[in-house]
Amino acid sequence: MFMADEEEKTSEIPESKEDKSEVIEFEFNEDGEEDLKKTLKKLNRKMIDG
Repeated sequence: MFMADEEEKTSEIPESKEDKSEVIEFEFNEDGEEDLKKTLKKLNRKMIDG
């Protein structure tokens, strides 16, 4: 009974007609590790600039 309710809920979620998402690549430091601070700054600029 619970599973049937869950299936109904998931089928009611509307799908996006248009994908407006953009992929933001991670920035890396000289050690080859992800530089989260630089990546977040890059993402923030993208959000502000629209």
